[in-house]
Amino acid sequence: MLDRWIPFDVERSVISPATALSEGDVQLWFSSLEQPSYIVGQLEATLDAEEQNRVRDSALKDEKARFVVGRGLLRKLLGSYLEVDPSDLHFQYDTRGKPSLGGEHGTQRIQFTVSHSREYVIYAFALHRRIGVDMELILPIQSEEIASRFFSNQERAALQAVPKHKRQELFFKIWTAKEAYLKASGGDLASTLQTPILEMDAGMGTCSVRFNENRNSDYHWSLEQLKPISGVIVSLVVEGSRYRLAGWRVFCEMLGNTLNKVDGC
Repeated sequence: MLDRWIPFDVERSVISPATALSEGDVQLWFSSLEQPSYIVGQLEATLDAEEQNRVRDSALKDEKARFVVGRGLLRKLLGSYLEVDPSDLHFQYDTRGKPSLGGEHGTQRIQFTVSHSREYVIYAFALHRRIGVDMELILPIQSEEIASRFFSNQERAALQAVPKHKRQELFFKIWTAKEAYLKASGGDLASTLQTPILEMDAGMGTCSVRFNENRNSDYHWSLEQLKPISGVIVSLVVEGSRYRLAGWRVFCEMLGNTLNKVDGC
């Protein structure tokens, strides 16, 4: 269980032994994408030519800065883990646009996953195990309409079983769990969203989400659900069940220092 969200200054560039990634570790890093201009400038210097072109082609100033911070922090973190210059890293992308290390670092055992939502970003890192993370701001949407298209009968029933004021949060708990599983497993989007991979424990106006143990006989997946700040849901899917979970926040002193595990809706 993760119960501490520890400040860490990536500007100093080097991950300390206390935060180094070891076998059995799963590490989360949460940050605001809205950073001072001098930080944006430092991070932009780590981007490669393709990323620099993407920044130049972006029409919106805020969108440019958020991309620079999101990609620059990823480079900084990976560079620190691998003890290489962040600007020397090369990324390759799958058909859904998910990045992975390429070039001379493509054979590294480190696995990572990224999720953005509005002005926030979260990264997850592990060694020798597949992981997926998804993050969403809990915003007013037509959740029941979306659920009717993409959720199983049990999942839709769970939404109806909880009080109306809790349905939006439960919707995002289910949605992010499915998205995180999709990233970890590499499955097909349509079939993953519609497959009942989750089970609900509903009662007394609350609901917890877990994996259906019969969903896949070949692998065991673990699900962690967290609230890094109020109004944000994070789902983390990890291959296997024996791991140590730790988290740090980056340049976010205004956000507080607690990452709360989601125990109910």
